[in-house]
Amino acid sequence: MRRALALTAAAGLVLAAPRARAQTADAQPAGVYDAAPAGLVHEAVTLGRRGNPITITVGVQNELSFSKLVLAYRPEGAADFRGREMTLVTEGTYRAEIPAQGTQGATVAYFIEAEDKDGTPVAGRASAQSPLVIELAGSVPAAASSDDDDDADVPAHRWFVAALVGGGAGWARGDGDTNADTIEPSRVALAGLGHLAPEIGYWLSATFMVSAQGRFELVTGTTDVYANGRVYHGANYAAAGFLKGTWILGGGPTAHQTTRPFFSLAAGVGQIRHVVTFAGLDTCGASGKSACVDTIAAGPVAVGPGAGVMFDLAANVAGVVQLNTQLTFPNYSFNVDANLGVALTF
Repeated sequence: MRRALALTAAAGLVLAAPRARAQTADAQPAGVYDAAPAGLVHEAVTLGRRGNPITITVGVQNELSFSKLVLAYRPEGAADFRGREMTLVTEGTYRAEIPAQGTQGATVAYFIEAEDKDGTPVAGRASAQSPLVIELAGSVPAAASSDDDDDADVPAHRWFVAALVGGGAGWARGDGDTNADTIEPSRVALAGLGHLAPEIGYWLSATFMVSAQGRFELVTGTTDVYANGRVYHGANYAAAGFLKGTWILGGGPTAHQTTRPFFSLAAGVGQIRHVVTFAGLDTCGASGKSACVDTIAAGPVAVGPGAGVMFDLAANVAGVVQLNTQLTFPNYSFNVDANLGVALTF
C-alpha cells in the first residue's frame, strides 16, 4: 500500500513539472522585446555587417499619441547623431534604415524617439546619452565608399540656437555721426564697447546650416556737442542683421576629437559704428573744451566670410568661437568681430 502511494506521488511530480516550466515560460515576454513604459516596443539589434544598411523596426502601442518617429544613429567616430523619419509598414509598426555609410566602423549607436507636432519627445527607446550599440563585423564592401545615400543624413537635433557676445574693430573713414568733421587720416578703431550676436539656424544636412544672426552694438564714451542752444548726443548703439550659410569642415570629428571647425558666408544690412577721437578738435562737452569723441557709421550693406570652431560641452550643448568679417558699402569699412558663446541643438 505504501509503495503504491509513493509511486502515485512520484508520478504526480513528473506530471506537474511540465506545468511549472510552462508557467515560467509564459511569465517571460517572447524573444528579447522591450516594452518601454512610454509606449514603444522594440527588439534591440546588437549585431550587423560592416558597410551594409541595418533595418530598425519598432512597434507603437495604441495609447501613444505622437506626430512622427525618428531613428537617430551615430556612426563610430562621429560626435552627433543623425536622424531619419521612420515610415509606417503595417498597423502599429514603423521601420527605417541605418544607411551603409553609417556602418563603416566597428560599431554604430542608435536610439528611437517619438515626437509631437512641435518636435518635443514624448517617448523613446534608449537615448543620446545611453544609446543602443550594434557591433559590426566583416570588411567594408568596395561599393560602400561611394554610397550616395549619405546626402540624406541629417542631425537628430536640427535646430541651432546660440547666445554670443563679442567685440570688433575696423577701418574708420569719413564724417562723424554727430560732428561734421572728417577723420584724417583714416585709421583702425574699435567698434563700440562690445556687442551681442544671437544666432538661430537650421541644419539642412549633417555639415551645412542656414542661419540668421543679429549684431547689437553698445557704444560708450562719446561726447555731446553743445551748439546753437541745443545738445547733440553721440550715438550709443548700432544694429545689423545677417543671413548666413555655415559649412562644417573635415567631415566631422574623429573618435577622440569633439571639435568641429567651420567656415561661413554672410550678407546683411544695418550699421557698424567705430568710435574715434578727432585730433585737434576740443570743443565738445558741457564745458565746450573737451576732446570730441564721436562715431563713424559703416554700411548699410555688409558681406563677408567667417570661420570658427564648435566644441562639445554636454549632450546637445556646444561652445562656439566665431571670427566674422564684414566689408561694408556704400559707407566703406572692413570690420572684424570675435564672438564667444554657447549653442543648444534640439
